[in-house]
Amino acid sequence: VMERSGTGAPGTGAPGTAADGLLGLTTALSAASEPGDILDAMSQWCPVVLGADLVNISLLDAERRTLRLVSSVNTPSPVAEEFAEYAVDAPLPSRDALLTGEPVVLRSVAERDSAYPQLAGVVVEQQAFCVVPLRIRSDGVGVLGLGWNDPTAMDDEVVALARTVGELCA
Repeated sequence: VMERSGTGAPGTGAPGTAADGLLGLTTALSAASEPGDILDAMSQWCPVVLGADLVNISLLDAERRTLRLVSSVNTPSPVAEEFAEYAVDAPLPSRDALLTGEPVVLRSVAERDSAYPQLAGVVVEQQAFCVVPLRIRSDGVGVLGLGWNDPTAMDDEVVALARTVGELCA
């Protein structure tokens, strides 16, 4: 699991705009020659593009039965360890995102815990969450998990942009 922190434009130390981040992401993706390069680009640029305080990328294994956390930004170690590998059919937002092909949007911890009781008691700083399916054509390959400390930062425009980022990166 890769760990990164910070939300500014990489290498600048300053916060970037979503447009700057999208340009940086697409530039990094166009230069990617290996799958790891794509994960690096997502980890670096999703916080800038989406304003997310937490970024997790989990990919399906070859048998398509298990999701494995392959990249993480600002995820507490106990949470990363607990969800390092889990069944794709576990009653979690990732299952629903992969099944429906749509982002799962949870606008509060209470909403998360009500919809997904298995997550009740999982302590994170984030107050709003979105899980975006990573799909190639109609095949799910994984999920992009995002979290925001300020729930108002995850508006409908950000969710739509997160969906676009997921489609681009998949």
